[in-house]
Amino acid sequence: MFKSLTRALGLAVLLCAGGAVQAAEKVEDEKDPVTLAAESARPMTVDELFRIYNNRTWIWEDGAGYFQAHKRRFISWVRRGRTASFGDGNWFMTQDGRICFRAKWHATDGAAIATTCFQHRTDGRNNYQRSWPDGEWYIFAHTPRRSGDEINKLKAGDQVTASFERNRQYIAENGVPQDFCSRRDPLVKAFCSLFGG
Repeated sequence: MFKSLTRALGLAVLLCAGGAVQAAEKVEDEKDPVTLAAESARPMTVDELFRIYNNRTWIWEDGAGYFQAHKRRFISWVRRGRTASFGDGNWFMTQDGRICFRAKWHATDGAAIATTCFQHRTDGRNNYQRSWPDGEWYIFAHTPRRSGDEINKLKAGDQVTASFERNRQYIAENGVPQDFCSRRDPLVKAFCSLFGG
């Protein structure tokens, strides 16, 4: 009986494993063509990323970020008025095709440090991009380029400083004083969390 039970368990494991392999193959088959192409492409090199981003402004829907050459400074602004924010930090590239910016983001209700990365891959025909680590792949740049390509939102030079300064001024005049709410005192932290600090 022990031998037949062992065989039955072995058969069940094989059938489950076979089902898992089929399920994995099915998931692979369900991936969209862009994802499949990006996953089989090679990571873009640091040199390739540098040529794309260095000394350029990335225009966003309601803001922009500037990848300054000097000291790899990164500055940005998002929105205006009560929802305005700005970021000030640096940018860097990795060997696995990522461009990242680490900045201290300021808004009227406080400030926090955040790192944001985008991964890039190329197959020699198209460049692919996704928000790292788990964003969906899309074509960042076709060859030849198309008018809707995201890469076209990268403009030469600094197109950020004026709006960055505008948001910095607005937050300085209308935000919670940073020196007060950045204190480590638990009572101050509780006050700031209750009353917008």
